[in-house]
Amino acid sequence: MKPAPALRGPVVWPLLLLVSAPALWGGNFVVGRYLSPDIPAAWLNFLCWSNAALVIAPLGLQALITHWRPIQADFGKLTVLALLGVVGFNSALYAALKTVDTSDAAIGFAATPIVMVLINSLLMARMPSLNTMMCCLFAFAGTVLAFHPAVAGKGPGDVWRLAMLLGPPVVIWSVYSLCLKHLRLNTPPLAAFFAQVLIGLLVQAGIVMLAAPEFALSGIDPGSVVAIGYLGVFAAAVAFLCWQAALRTFSAAQASMAMFLVPLTSLLRAWAVLGERLSVRQVAGVMMIFSGVLYLHWNQIGRNNA
Repeated sequence: MKPAPALRGPVVWPLLLLVSAPALWGGNFVVGRYLSPDIPAAWLNFLCWSNAALVIAPLGLQALITHWRPIQADFGKLTVLALLGVVGFNSALYAALKTVDTSDAAIGFAATPIVMVLINSLLMARMPSLNTMMCCLFAFAGTVLAFHPAVAGKGPGDVWRLAMLLGPPVVIWSVYSLCLKHLRLNTPPLAAFFAQVLIGLLVQAGIVMLAAPEFALSGIDPGSVVAIGYLGVFAAAVAFLCWQAALRTFSAAQASMAMFLVPLTSLLRAWAVLGERLSVRQVAGVMMIFSGVLYLHWNQIGRNNA
């Protein structure tokens, strides 16, 4: 397998893409939490990606026509990515956000890099290195600390319920990211992404009609329209495009490290926008998780530069 590149020279631009995506996704938890109580998860995901499709369409349609042949060849892979990224992840996340606070959701999502490392090890049929295992254990300890029953007076049953609610989006996102890394696509990023969006919207439209046919779009207030616009433009169109492009350069371990910007930026937004209080345990837990994966990341970079 080709080694991951060192962070220098031509890798600076992909690095910016890698960092930008999770930074934008941090707002997904805050805005999703704001909208989820009033809009069914299936509809929220459909509206989000409909906006994303409209934003991408001016360039996406041209890319779709130009690269139609490689899209046909990659259709099966693109369908898998669409079901995971466009349909599965946000639907599961928005469903969880109906009853999960933004801070808890962000902390729970911090388990994603750990899950990615473990699944990647299974796919590659080899055990992770000792450094990787130690960093994962340290990061997992941070997750346990952040989800400790003493946080906000939660008992073991509440913690288990949070794990059950947040487990699906975490696993779906991990599998989606690893599929992006390991599935070899002949289609350029923009054309591949726009094809995924269209495939996902077709599937999501059917889900909307089955899951919540009674929901009326006329009930959405102007503030919610703006919030949906943010999700479609930034959390979907821009962030997903950056992520897909960046994963063509970085390894799974390096990409997983960037995902820790999601809980960090989400917690800051929750504090600044929603007025949610951050406990000392939450801050300490996030810092432990971040430190563990940061060490893993820079250790790998050091080996690449040796």
